[in-house]
Amino acid sequence: MNTIRVISVEGYKAVRSRIWQASLLVGALSPLLFGLGFLLARDYLIKNNFYTWLTFERFPLFFFSAMLGSALVGGLTGLVLTDESRFNTLKSVLTSGVTRSQYLFGKLFFLSAWVVAEMIIFTLTTLLIGFALGLNSPHLAVFAQAVLVETACLLAIIPFFMLVALFTNNFFIAAGAGVAFSFVTMLLNAFGSGRQYMGYFPGSTSVAYILVLTDQWGKQYNDPLLWTITLAAFSIISLVAVWTVMQRRDIQ
Repeated sequence: MNTIRVISVEGYKAVRSRIWQASLLVGALSPLLFGLGFLLARDYLIKNNFYTWLTFERFPLFFFSAMLGSALVGGLTGLVLTDESRFNTLKSVLTSGVTRSQYLFGKLFFLSAWVVAEMIIFTLTTLLIGFALGLNSPHLAVFAQAVLVETACLLAIIPFFMLVALFTNNFFIAAGAGVAFSFVTMLLNAFGSGRQYMGYFPGSTSVAYILVLTDQWGKQYNDPLLWTITLAAFSIISLVAVWTVMQRRDIQ
């Protein structure tokens, strides 16, 4: 029980110290990038008669929520793993009788629980907005399915990010590896022969939304707007990760 208590307390302290900074930064950047991307693609949508339930009335709601959720959770992941007290905390936990593996497992478990809680809040809020705007049940079902896939992808990439950070002791490498892994998966999803399955691989995050929409509504993978927004989401995650690392002076 003492092991569980130590792990829980230290994990909470690690999250608490930076969570509001992450939320403010991501909250400020996401609408800006999305707004620019949507405005740039507006003429394309009109020219190609892209008049579906996802266009001007409901399209911004869906993809703004998707991008914001991805960036927020991705940013929080980087912030938790690069907390200022990380090394001191690890040292104190190890000297208190908790093994390194127990500490890392506890922190990973705490972070995973936080991701799930964040996605539940994000999903419920967006669904309430959807009801208020009059989205019917099939549309909401597609969105709920996409959120579940997104959560699974995020939970799967956390151990990958954490292991790279621990083995290299360099969070620039870890952040770059996470983004590169996501980008490669996205390309495989777009051009690979098994693309109907690749959307569920770890790190594909926003691609999962495209996959679900494609399965349900027959959309095409080559829509420039979808790729623009996907890349914007990954850009935000990278920016938050780099910004976090810059706050540290004892990490390479």
